[in-house]
Amino acid sequence: MYLKMSLLICVLHLFTAAWSVGLTESQINTVVEFFEEFRGGLKKEIPRILFAQYLLDSDYTKFENFFPTDETVIDDKTAADFLILLGGIEKKTDNLLEKSMTTYEVNLFARLFNVQDKKGVPDGLLNQAELVNLFDADLNLDPDFEDKIKKELDNNNSINAPTFLAAILKHKPEGNGLDKTQIDNCLPLYLWYRSKQLELSVQQELYKKLNIVSEGHMNLMEFQHTQSSAKALQEFLVFWSEYNTEDHGNSLFFTTRDVRDFINLFSLYDKDNDGVLSFLEFEPIFLKFFAGQDQVDVMYKYTGDTQFMSIATFLKMHYELIFEHDEKVTTKKKNDMANVKEPKKLHNLLQSIFL
Repeated sequence: MYLKMSLLICVLHLFTAAWSVGLTESQINTVVEFFEEFRGGLKKEIPRILFAQYLLDSDYTKFENFFPTDETVIDDKTAADFLILLGGIEKKTDNLLEKSMTTYEVNLFARLFNVQDKKGVPDGLLNQAELVNLFDADLNLDPDFEDKIKKELDNNNSINAPTFLAAILKHKPEGNGLDKTQIDNCLPLYLWYRSKQLELSVQQELYKKLNIVSEGHMNLMEFQHTQSSAKALQEFLVFWSEYNTEDHGNSLFFTTRDVRDFINLFSLYDKDNDGVLSFLEFEPIFLKFFAGQDQVDVMYKYTGDTQFMSIATFLKMHYELIFEHDEKVTTKKKNDMANVKEPKKLHNLLQSIFL
């Protein structure tokens, strides 16, 4: 099992910038395998030494967060909270370009799992009837999406939180993406470089538009983000692009994959990894697309500031460069960007245009 565990640790893509938080498909599936391996044991818990080795391999360092006391155990009852903890801390195996859940999703679905579990016997497990009730009463996801998860877990009366999240991630559709109006709606989330959290009132309005949980569980979407507001905004844009269902009409839009690729591209320019582009970090972009203009004027045009650019502003700027008026992006490349959907081709196209 030790060798098997080590082989499960994923390797970062050569051109992938560091992603901060959340859980990738391989990370969630690793936790599922742990539970399947040890569920038949006498204690029905994962041995602390084994999970400690996994945490070391994944570059977790704050062990007091995972094992604050000698009595701390990892079992079905604690699995949901443990997943939230895993998702909220940086890991060297984090990879934005891999299929993954943001911390918004991990927190929401793990918390909702706990709520449903406490309606019956609070053992950290859901039976099929409890699972169906969770979807029918508490979640407002695409019906086909929900049906695939129900079918995946059909006849399973011992569903724990890792298995639940793994099934959601496995069948999660790509999402609706973001058009210019939807990007604009996200701009007020981040108002100041040193702000600790995203603007709560704006966030709540966007949550209402998503309408993915019943009104009685809207509080489950309120949580303290472990990263800076700038990094939280990056995750929110992915979350928003994957779960919003607003019609784009005739507007051109970025797919969810496009959004992930642009955040990865943004991270390549963000040399100090603070979640924003400084005036100096913006300079290579300025020289490529705005040569002959004044950099201060360009920064102010897009940000209302002359010091820092957030990911939402970066995304809006590139929307205009690609779809609207910039001469450096040819008509052919605009059409390519609008039509290419394969992740690998799109990633290569982004590299050729913007790097």
